[in-house]
Amino acid sequence: MSGGGGEDTNRIFSSEHGDLPEQASRPTEVSSLSCFFVFGVLASALTILILLIPGTPMDVLWRLNPHAREGLVPLGRVATVLMVAVCLACVGAALGLWRLRRWGYWTAMAILGINLLGDATNALVLGTGER
Repeated sequence: MSGGGGEDTNRIFSSEHGDLPEQASRPTEVSSLSCFFVFGVLASALTILILLIPGTPMDVLWRLNPHAREGLVPLGRVATVLMVAVCLACVGAALGLWRLRRWGYWTAMAILGINLLGDATNALVLGTGER
């Protein structure tokens, strides 16, 4: 899915139902993006586990992103629900992309767009030097 955006999407997802025919090969870029979302599934699932079972040796993992702990732990169960939503969205994007489904492409684009909007908002509100 390089450069042209819409052109490449139409080329990859070209059958009448918006999915790539089964006999077609999966582009490397789509496989890579699917694997990226699998990492998102694993990271969000681990975060859910750490939120649900605090005070275990796994708490050392918060050192990887202490800002996440500062933002999530005070939210309590709401944080867990949000992380479950993130995990399910990443599962959908990973599976949809791997299976070359148009809905997988749009799910992935929505997740990336929401993430970009959140990062831009944080940069504007917190300033780039805060994190």
